[in-house]
Amino acid sequence: TKSGFYTDTIPNAGGCDSILSIHLTIHRSTSDTLTVSSCYLYTSPSGKYTWTTDGTYQDTLATSAGCDSTFTINLSIHTNSTATLPVTACNQYLSPSNKYIWTSSGTYIDTIPNVAGCDSILTIDLTILELDTTVSRNGATLTANQANVDYQWIDCNNGNKPVDGATHQVFTPEKNGTYAVVIITASCTDTSSCMTVSNVRTHKIYTNKVSVYPNPSSGS
Repeated sequence: TKSGFYTDTIPNAGGCDSILSIHLTIHRSTSDTLTVSSCYLYTSPSGKYTWTTDGTYQDTLATSAGCDSTFTINLSIHTNSTATLPVTACNQYLSPSNKYIWTSSGTYIDTIPNVAGCDSILTIDLTILELDTTVSRNGATLTANQANVDYQWIDCNNGNKPVDGATHQVFTPEKNGTYAVVIITASCTDTSSCMTVSNVRTHKIYTNKVSVYPNPSSGS
């Protein structure tokens, strides 16, 4: 039962002693415990078994020396998860997996890994809002063509800085420049193209000293 050098004797073909010198190596069986998580099912290391439920299982492989290697497998089986997402987006929507871009309303399916590494199957009820970002111009007055939303006019020549107080559908700038409107709804925000206004009438204010006399006066 131990490795070492041993001798043994058996008869040879002539009936005399055949003395054998034996250089013996004894190998041992091994054992190990595995903690495994798997999606849907798990095939044992030997390939002999397929398990589909949580539990503790045994399997045996041959070691490189030909002895048994015994495994105790603590197995957790995970499954798919599902979810339904109502989504509202402007113009287009990038799917959670980043694989798809959808540009029209409808019901779509996407798949991402869940926390266990299995499939999370998403049903997406998608509503695409198509905002009208065009602007009409009448002289120096700009009008956003999208009605019944919130507005913020911005100065394209000033780093898209919001114009103070310009939060209505109709906007008449106080000076020539290039302007756009940010259209805002509860679900999305979009911005028009910049439009140049070059016919704003500017007014100069003159301040004069006025003397009234005689003072006091009861006449004109």
